[in-house]
Amino acid sequence: MKDSPNTPLLTSLSRTIEALAHGDDASPQDKLLHNILMTLERNRPSLEWLLKSRCRGKVKPTTRNVLLWALVEILKMGGVPAPAVVDTAVSYIKRRHSASEANFVNAVLRGICRDCAAGETALFEKAPPAIRANLPAEFWERWLAQFGTQEAERLATILQVPAQVVLRLRQWPELAQELPTDLLPFPAPDWAPNARLFTPAPELKSLDSIMARGDFYIQDPSTLLAPTLLAAKPGETIADLCCAPGGKSRCLAEAMRGEGTLLCTDIAPNKLARVRQNLAPFPNVQLQTLDAASDPLPKDRFHAILLDVPCSNSGVIRRRPDVRSNFSLDKLQELLSLQSQILDNAATAVRPAGRLVYSTCSIETDENQRQVQAFLERHPNWSLVSQRTILPDNSHDGSFAALLSRRESFS
Repeated sequence: MKDSPNTPLLTSLSRTIEALAHGDDASPQDKLLHNILMTLERNRPSLEWLLKSRCRGKVKPTTRNVLLWALVEILKMGGVPAPAVVDTAVSYIKRRHSASEANFVNAVLRGICRDCAAGETALFEKAPPAIRANLPAEFWERWLAQFGTQEAERLATILQVPAQVVLRLRQWPELAQELPTDLLPFPAPDWAPNARLFTPAPELKSLDSIMARGDFYIQDPSTLLAPTLLAAKPGETIADLCCAPGGKSRCLAEAMRGEGTLLCTDIAPNKLARVRQNLAPFPNVQLQTLDAASDPLPKDRFHAILLDVPCSNSGVIRRRPDVRSNFSLDKLQELLSLQSQILDNAATAVRPAGRLVYSTCSIETDENQRQVQAFLERHPNWSLVSQRTILPDNSHDGSFAALLSRRESFS
């Protein structure tokens, strides 16, 4: 194959390499690049292992990214003949680096193509279980201990499947227009039985016109657990202290029906712009930049506080496949410390007999049940009302939420 700079395949490679080099996320509207990057992150553990098993010594970063792109196209995309992918990768490296580097890329890719002629599984026969599950070893070992082999394998399989789009119809103000005909009803989960959920009909090409109405919010069912547990009421003073991007805040605002005060804060000022847009219809919402872990909060002010804290995101790997490569035990320890600081700081701002919901999009026991138990041991004037872990399934992501209550008095 003799390619030119204008060939679609070379353009795909060049854009992928640029995105990987700069750590960019492709917009979902850029469907081809978005699909390549998401597929790469979804399969990065196994593809990195495969390259390591085939390459001796250190591989240059650009060369490694070219090889990863080629493996995604050959093993996962299936739309382009393998020889064309190999030729494009080799030509790219030859023009930008050297003939010897191009020969190396050619040898690696043609060897993999030859060995997978009998099927892709043959490439990974000697891979450890974590690699075959496309998970970092740290995740795999933790999940084996927490859930057992069968459940860990089930989770690994589910997390390889891209998440579907689910839209939630607002509960307040009431809908003034007819429901769109190109949305299909989606069953409400048992943890949020009053939610009205929908998925796009197969023939729907764009959600733009539907989202422009302001009646719907794209929201995975698992995210409804925390605001449902908090049970905001009209007239209350409530805070959502880690609010971005605002999906849970919107649930609270709808439940309050314009009465009372909802304070929505986040540590990142740039993220509040999106929250402001999402909560524009609600006149009782206040926005503020605030570090929930350390900034002083008004003592005994709020009837209820929602804490959707920073976490490992292990429950949302379907939507965030990069979590696989970003997870580490050191980062987890940093998150655990941050979560406990946020809990301790927020507790001072809840009124006697008030309530607090601690929430994550993680399925790690350390971040969830153990974090809650540690908080209760530090704060004997608080009690656990209920808690629940939702494991990822075909119809939703994973999440955790615990409803905590402050006693009216403590002696």
